[in-house]
Amino acid sequence: LKMCGGFADVDKLVPVYQAYQDAAREAGMPTGPDQVGIRRAVMIVEDEADRDRAGELGREGIETHMRVSLDSLKIPDAPHMPLSPDELIYGTPAQVADEIIRQCRALGAGNFIANFNIFDLTELRKAHELFGREVTPRLRAAQIG
Repeated sequence: LKMCGGFADVDKLVPVYQAYQDAAREAGMPTGPDQVGIRRAVMIVEDEADRDRAGELGREGIETHMRVSLDSLKIPDAPHMPLSPDELIYGTPAQVADEIIRQCRALGAGNFIANFNIFDLTELRKAHELFGREVTPRLRAAQIG
């Protein structure tokens, strides 16, 4: 089994990822960057002037997603999970790519799952296109895997 983490800061995840790699190695299973990934919420904007607003929208999107998810699970008095600073990656394509690369390198992760908590389809499409056109090539060039 491969593994993917999220919700916690990179410094808290490093020992978890290391334990996974150590246990896989001891069990004679494949190890390395291709075996692990990180999942993060992403909010991407074209202009640096919109960066702060992207952070606000990203946090609102995460909170909405969590609230709807917990409501649908019918969990009474579900605890509020605080948002770790590393959970939301936001900014311009270059800023987003740099942060993804930083986190992946710190964890030894060769895979990244972007979660766009955008509920307007036009805005979601724009985010996907911007990510694919400007972030993905930077990630490939960094050879994080």
